Amino acid sequence: RDIGVTGVQTCALPIYAISLLIVCPFMYYAGRTMTLELSSDHAVRLLGINIFVVTFFLIAMVAAPDFVKRNGLAANSYYQYLGDGLAVAALTAWAFGYRSKFYWVYLLTALLLAASGSRASAVAYAIAMGFSNIRLLTISAIVTAPLGYWLSSIIASGAGLDWAGQFRVLSTFVAYFAQDEEDASFSERQQFLDNAIDVITNQPIFGQIAYEVRLGELGEYAHNILHLWANFGIIALILMLIVLFGMPLARLLGRSPRDDRYPLPLLVFVATELLFFRHPENIVLFFALGILASLYGRQARNA
Repeated sequence: RDIGVTGVQTCALPIYAISLLIVCPFMYYAGRTMTLELSSDHAVRLLGINIFVVTFFLIAMVAAPDFVKRNGLAANSYYQYLGDGLAVAALTAWAFGYRSKFYWVYLLTALLLAASGSRASAVAYAIAMGFSNIRLLTISAIVTAPLGYWLSSIIASGAGLDWAGQFRVLSTFVAYFAQDEEDASFSERQQFLDNAIDVITNQPIFGQIAYEVRLGELGEYAHNILHLWANFGIIALILMLIVLFGMPLARLLGRSPRDDRYPLPLLVFVATELLFFRHPENIVLFFALGILASLYGRQARNA
């Protein structure tokens, strides 16, 4: 056992180094470079591709759930990357000014996120679209109100809930409100958060690299920005906060009149994910940070 844990500890540092020094910067560069040449039409096509991929995944989950589970497609956080990728694609299209009739594509994105299994993606997307405009919020309320009433009626009757198990967001809702059950991952993440807070309390300045391996096993990390603090110290935390909020604050406090509304939902999504739900080495979110850098840079040049 000791040899196994030591071996994982030895492998953890190179993994972190490769992720933080190579993969994440590359994804940031890819997002920034792509956006420099991206047009509104290209952004819509990117969203369409993501919708197709997520829809295909959902069809596979419903039509062949055993095949999906047997081949590990429902595990290893694949559904999280699908959800984050779809949300980033939708919010990028929004940032480029794409407005579908009755905002149907953004409502469809919300439904797919609720079904795809990524609860964090669905919640962060809902919060992000709260910074869109009043028309989308009104249409969303008109659409979701009858759906919510229908779902509440089904839950109240206690019938027809078997199909909900295929959809993680919905099954969590049903288990908590209808069956008074707590999702296992919530208590698990609370334990991971407690581990991170213990490390921060004991070593607030420099943290402890790969602390989750030393305290348990690889993967027992706080699923939020505290993971960065526990691993690399408070300076790393401050730098990440500057990356997230430095440019928007600088533009907000600037004297020149600028329109920052369109990229704002994407910024809110990335900030919500990193602050509350995802570890900072998430490559999709680094890709989104690159997109944001290009969008704000483009607005600065046009100001």
